Amino acid sequence: MEREIVVMVHGLSTPRVVFMQNVGALVEAGFRVLTYDHFGYGFSDRPNIKYGKQLYDDELIELLGALGIKTAVNLIGYSMGGGISTVFAANHPERVKRLVLMAPVGFMPKQRGVNKLLLIPVLGEWLMTMVVKKKMIDRFYSEVEKGVAPRIMAESFEKQFEYAGVERAFLSSLRNFPMENLQAEYQRLGTTTFPKLLIWGTEDSDTPFAGSEKILPLIPDIQFFKIDGGGHSIPYSHADIVNRKIVDFLKK
Repeated sequence: MEREIVVMVHGLSTPRVVFMQNVGALVEAGFRVLTYDHFGYGFSDRPNIKYGKQLYDDELIELLGALGIKTAVNLIGYSMGGGISTVFAANHPERVKRLVLMAPVGFMPKQRGVNKLLLIPVLGEWLMTMVVKKKMIDRFYSEVEKGVAPRIMAESFEKQFEYAGVERAFLSSLRNFPMENLQAEYQRLGTTTFPKLLIWGTEDSDTPFAGSEKILPLIPDIQFFKIDGGGHSIPYSHADIVNRKIVDFLKK
């Protein structure tokens, strides 16, 4: 019997390496796992285009088509990847067998502080190059020092910035992907019949846990699993818990 396919969709800043603590558990459980770098991230091409929800939806459809994947897939989306997966599942429910959302965007509070300044053309580009990029890299290495993330993950995160276009893609995604308002897509997701699971850390400050209160009423049949004390890094900081929950869900 052919093994089911799991497609994992990463978020705004960290490329597909963010799932390196999860892939092995899914493969061991009998699934075929597909991870990929979005356009503009990791080691994918970095076209100078608008990085909005249409691009990310087309990207996944074209990827599945290029790989000859015609069956419905198990889709796992994390952070902005959760928003991308929500858009995809709402637009193409026939292509989704089961859906897992981890700390998804869609009801983010309005950007404040430096993130708000990143939305401003020219100023945002300067801040991204001179300030924000270093802060993001340093934050990842601090998680390594705390024993939360493996060093290779931080090194891969930093490596992508050696190639022109990553900063542009980050800014374009921040400016054009609707982090704050995916209500219509979540409402449409609520009309679908495939199984759904929402996982969130209660101490998440990047994609605040309070977003779950907006999502749950829109999707009455979604299963909800909260990780007490978990922050935004749950795919790797709480990998064992996350992996067990996802495998159990996909195996039902």
